[in-house]
Amino acid sequence: MEQLSQEQLGELLSKEWLVKIDSENSIPYLFKFNSSTADSTCLIMITDTKSVWVEVRVALNSSQIARRWRTCNVIDTFIPSSAEEEDSEKAWRSSIVDNLSKIHTPGGMNIVSSFQVIESNFSDFALEIEFEEFKWAWETHFTGHRNSAEIISKHLVLPLISFSHISFISGSPGQMTESELEKMIDTTARNARRSIDTHMKNVVSKPLITTSIRRLTAMLNFSNKLQPILSTAEAPELTIPPFPHPKVRATTPSKPHDISRNRTRRESSPVETPPKRAPSPSSRENSPKPIAAIDDDDSATESSDAEPEPDGPAKPTLSELVTSAPIHSNPPKSFNSKSPGLQTTSGSDVDSSSSGRSRKKVEESYTSDDEKSGHLRSRNRPLVAREYQIQICYPLDRLRRKAQRYPLKAAVSDPDSSPARPVAKKKKVESSSEDSEEERRKRVAKLKSGGAGARGSVRQPLKRGGKRF
Repeated sequence: MEQLSQEQLGELLSKEWLVKIDSENSIPYLFKFNSSTADSTCLIMITDTKSVWVEVRVALNSSQIARRWRTCNVIDTFIPSSAEEEDSEKAWRSSIVDNLSKIHTPGGMNIVSSFQVIESNFSDFALEIEFEEFKWAWETHFTGHRNSAEIISKHLVLPLISFSHISFISGSPGQMTESELEKMIDTTARNARRSIDTHMKNVVSKPLITTSIRRLTAMLNFSNKLQPILSTAEAPELTIPPFPHPKVRATTPSKPHDISRNRTRRESSPVETPPKRAPSPSSRENSPKPIAAIDDDDSATESSDAEPEPDGPAKPTLSELVTSAPIHSNPPKSFNSKSPGLQTTSGSDVDSSSSGRSRKKVEESYTSDDEKSGHLRSRNRPLVAREYQIQICYPLDRLRRKAQRYPLKAAVSDPDSSPARPVAKKKKVESSSEDSEEERRKRVAKLKSGGAGARGSVRQPLKRGGKRF
């Protein structure tokens, strides 16, 4: 079988469509046939409006047509033995091609008694036609989906659309004469081939044609929605809705910052602060200025005569402890508002003999009060009096002299304590004769030892423990 060429396909454009129905499957088949007696060739194209099959037979230099004829009509093979027999064989083959051309006409299809699709091992699609003693079979091959769509569009779809346009323009082509119909078709075809796009637009844009095809399509495919046929199309009125105003977006809360692990731990386990102890009315009147716990950063350090401590928070000086609890006529009952105070006596009645008794009272009062209020103390704020218990046990006259020599520094305020009271002015305590005599002896001892008594000299560190009387 030869391949279908564009020249052979162009020859089919001038051929009419023939139709036959497969009675067993109830499928209509459209086909076109072309033959040439000059070169003894024949061509057939078959379609079911979905696919296209073709077959090209060359009978001049081959015996394909004679072999198929003998096969379909059960005739013995003939082998010519002389020149006369060869000439008769060629004439017989030409007559077969001529008969095929006569049968594949609109009039010939009417006399064909049988049209049947058969199975074949040599082709994609095979069919058999029969008329009295004349039988013939076609062995066709599929042209492909792309070529099938192009052939159907060019040979069937576009001509039908143009003819529908002619039918609506002319009124009724059946009542026109053949010559009149030919003129109308020629005129329409000339206008259409100049610009096929404009021609398609003019045909399909007519409401009468489009609505007729719509209803016809719905009826053929058993659709329940049948639309009426309209001859005019009304232009719709469009109302453009107002553009919606953009809504003001609500301010979204900012994302919380990442909380560190240490901060989470501190918040999950807060330090329990002990409840405040309400002081008695007598202690409110006689209580001195409270001494706040000294923090790490804002602690007031001792002057150059204090011993440096590399680790731990800075401790208050001895002068701060003494001056923060001034001596009044009525001794205070507490050391500060949170911790137990020191029991002291009047400064005017203090002497060397009463210093021992006052030391005992201080120790006893501190011990008893410390045991009572020990559960109120916090770990982060240790009491000053407990750390400097040894220093408090000094005689009050020596502590008083130290306080006069080193003035009081600004106490660090505690945010949890009550506002600090103004510091009361200290009365100048007159020293006894024994105290003045003791100071004179110390000065003489320093002069004998060669130590400079100047105030700017290097001071010796504070002696711990002290001399017990």
